[in-house]
Amino acid sequence: MEEHEAHTHHAEHGEHEAHAHPEHEHHHEAHAEHEAHAHPEHAHHAEAHAEHGGPAPHHEHHAGPAQRKAIEEQYLQYALAAALIIVIVSAFFAINNIGKAVDDLRNATARLTASPTPFQTRTPAPTPTPVQLANVTIIELVYPNCSECFNVSIISEQFQQAGDQIGMRVVAVRRLEANSTEGMALIRKYDITKVPTVIFSKEAQQTQLMGVWSDSGTVEDDGSLVLREVYPPYVALANGTLMGMVNVTLILAPNCTSCYNASVHTNLLTVRYSVVIANETDYTYDSAQGMALIRKYNITAVPTILVSPELSIYPGMEGLWNQSLGTKESDGWFVFRTMYAMGNVTYFDLTTNSTALSNVTVNG
Repeated sequence: MEEHEAHTHHAEHGEHEAHAHPEHEHHHEAHAEHEAHAHPEHAHHAEAHAEHGGPAPHHEHHAGPAQRKAIEEQYLQYALAAALIIVIVSAFFAINNIGKAVDDLRNATARLTASPTPFQTRTPAPTPTPVQLANVTIIELVYPNCSECFNVSIISEQFQQAGDQIGMRVVAVRRLEANSTEGMALIRKYDITKVPTVIFSKEAQQTQLMGVWSDSGTVEDDGSLVLREVYPPYVALANGTLMGMVNVTLILAPNCTSCYNASVHTNLLTVRYSVVIANETDYTYDSAQGMALIRKYNITAVPTILVSPELSIYPGMEGLWNQSLGTKESDGWFVFRTMYAMGNVTYFDLTTNSTALSNVTVNG
């Protein structure tokens, strides 16, 4: 059994300043209400796979400063367009939502305690009653030696830093391994099916957290709050399978020197949406493998990306993909098709065998 009191700030998937990171501004521009806190935690979650030994893509792309700048510009354009249709998913604690959720709760608390003064008077406004803080203990239940798993310490750290704004004082954080005596007892007691996860003590029911908890977890008979919407990668306890490791295939157009760089797709998935890529395979559109995939999925424009069915495990990603990025095929793979979501870029149209601009809608 492994226990740690008052767990210190550690990001398994990157080294960010939690939600104070300036890159919040990038993701905020397209969807002010939903995006404000998405970006830093995605980078937080994704970059640390190198630090913690997570799987590296099979192929790596190297670019000079000018090319990297162009990729980043394309990537941001793509993210901003895609962000317009992101919905608030049920995983309240998913890293792309936790900052916004804390802010929402903070704002709700401020509205409850504020004393508006619509007319200027000489009578001073009454002082708002301080929010009573509930002393809460958090248990981090983790799978042993899972370097690829989502770092639930991000959750604990956020509530340690901002909990007072929603009426919570985190007095202790305990970290237990799922195969420890106490960990196994908790798994049986609460019928936990996937880890890592977190358990809040019953005192959390006295906080503003309850306003959003029904979409994220359960309230147990003893009053504890168990997070059920676990962010990938996680381990399914029924069979010990690591869930959320995604494979991607890029179909490239190397002879099209003006075409956008397909690595924009992988950057967006890993950095912006914290999708963990286990393997990447690259094919040119005129190779035997590339042509087979083009025929199979009726692909009409390249470069493009194909993402394995595991993408659907990530909260909100399937809806995002289907609504603005492409299609989910009958075999579960996701195919990017919506070139105009990339912004103003050039691609290769396979139906005309010529380059085209992304302001022209791609069919197929």
